[in-house]
Amino acid sequence: MLGSKRSVTDRLLMLRNNFGMGLVELIVAAGLATVVSLAIATLYENMSYGQKRVALTDSLLGKKLYFQKMIEDDTALSNTIAAAVNVNMQCLRDKVVCNSVHVATAFSSSLDQITLYNNAPNPGAAVHDGRITSNRGFTEKGAECVGFSATGPGNDSCPVGYIINWYLSHAGQVGGISITLTAKMIFNPTTNNKFKQLINSNLTTPLGPYDASFTKTVVTLIDMNVSSCTQGGDYSLSRWQLSLFFS
Repeated sequence: MLGSKRSVTDRLLMLRNNFGMGLVELIVAAGLATVVSLAIATLYENMSYGQKRVALTDSLLGKKLYFQKMIEDDTALSNTIAAAVNVNMQCLRDKVVCNSVHVATAFSSSLDQITLYNNAPNPGAAVHDGRITSNRGFTEKGAECVGFSATGPGNDSCPVGYIINWYLSHAGQVGGISITLTAKMIFNPTTNNKFKQLINSNLTTPLGPYDASFTKTVVTLIDMNVSSCTQGGDYSLSRWQLSLFFS
């Protein structure tokens, strides 16, 4: 019997030597393989997140430049003012004093929202409905989409939108008035979206790095002869003198 037991033990030792490892080593190796696999999976996930984050921020900056160029354009501004859909711009169309009851005198994403028109020959064409009631927006990659909502639970398929506003530096007077147009980016995906905290821009946040803003100071509302312009979002980028005329 003892010889038989030794024979079995010898066989086990021979098997261990042939395969190069025992049961303990196998368990350790399996554990290490699992740890390495998890580390690689985490690495790939982080790389994917980083790539998507860069793509999203690049897309938002591209949209900012698009809206910045649009609101700076004098013909686009004239077409936007002339559009009957922009009821709150009636005083500018009539070239009369804008009553402070109807016109904002500071930035507010909830006031004086308008539809933006392009610089095509009069009357131009509407390029973006910047009112809160619009469901037109953009995907994280910048493609146009339908289903955007500035409030509520959000939509990962159409999370980006722009609210277009305007306001005057002074209401109730005709001369020495600045007209400011803003394109406020709203990022409203679902709660589980990984970028929701990274891109914090909603109806209540101040103008930030993905928002466009442009101010034109006119001599009077009667002839809209511009004396100066200021470009910027939450900060002023440049100022220069122009000699332009809107009609």
